[in-house]
Amino acid sequence: MKKLLYSLVFAVILGVSVMCGRAYAGGDGKLSAGQHMVGAGFGLKITILPQGSLIYDYVVMSDLFKHKNASWTIGGYFGMRGLTSYHFNVRTALRFQLTRSFEMYVNLQSGLGLFLMKQTVYPTENLSSAYGGSYWGSTLKPVEPETKTVVTPYFDIDYAIGMRYSFTPHWGMYCEMSPGYPLPNFCLPYLSLGVAYRI
Repeated sequence: MKKLLYSLVFAVILGVSVMCGRAYAGGDGKLSAGQHMVGAGFGLKITILPQGSLIYDYVVMSDLFKHKNASWTIGGYFGMRGLTSYHFNVRTALRFQLTRSFEMYVNLQSGLGLFLMKQTVYPTENLSSAYGGSYWGSTLKPVEPETKTVVTPYFDIDYAIGMRYSFTPHWGMYCEMSPGYPLPNFCLPYLSLGVAYRI
């Protein structure tokens, strides 16, 4: 079912991009070395809460391969789901410009993931003082539990297939799909949509 959903979303976006792919005025739409791109989006994961993300990409090399329509970018990724899950990653992408306004890319990223969880801790030290110092004839004193936030760091790694459609020389939208396997510590949503701005 998930593969069917991915296929349908991919086919719709590709079809709309090809049918409505009239080029915007000015330039050929290709990425040039030294350009910057920023983006913000929301994505769906297994949980109910969507994952928000901020993305930055810098074009390191352009005019790659035979047709000179490919470019290589590096950048950063910050993702957040609620107040419990954070992702700080470095990302790299190989991008292929198919038309003036449409590109597809393959993205790989890794970094640090943080999972925050509230945990109730019951004090275990000085148990004898909780019973008044001795077992016989003591009065029971209440032991108050403490609530602590436990931060669990882990290694993030994931990959995605994405596409970006540009409406103007600067503004566009992107869609990224990440299956999340076979890599266990996946950090990207299964499906992410957002806006992108090219500087």
